[in-house]
Amino acid sequence: MKMKLDLKKAFIGLNGLPLIDGGTNKEVMMNETLANNLAIGLSEDPIKMLGIATELYNGPVELDESDMNKIEDFIKNYKFTNIVKAQLLSEINKAKLKAGE
Repeated sequence: MKMKLDLKKAFIGLNGLPLIDGGTNKEVMMNETLANNLAIGLSEDPIKMLGIATELYNGPVELDESDMNKIEDFIKNYKFTNIVKAQLLSEINKAKLKAGE
């Protein structure tokens, strides 16, 4: 079963507003953050992860359950902060639930 993961949205801060990168003064986007870290991270399948990262950076990506689980494990084990991990994992759970409808 394929699942659509669309992370083209900003992370939300504790104040309910989009997180802003102090260096660029732009919203910190979920798709860019995860894609960039997938690209520089370590995995057992770097070619697949780089392909997913490239697709994710440019827009929604369709993943099978195995790939979605790899992304989920990557997020759980990577050095992301809790606010980033929680929001990324929430989006993955939403994609899984939607695929199961």
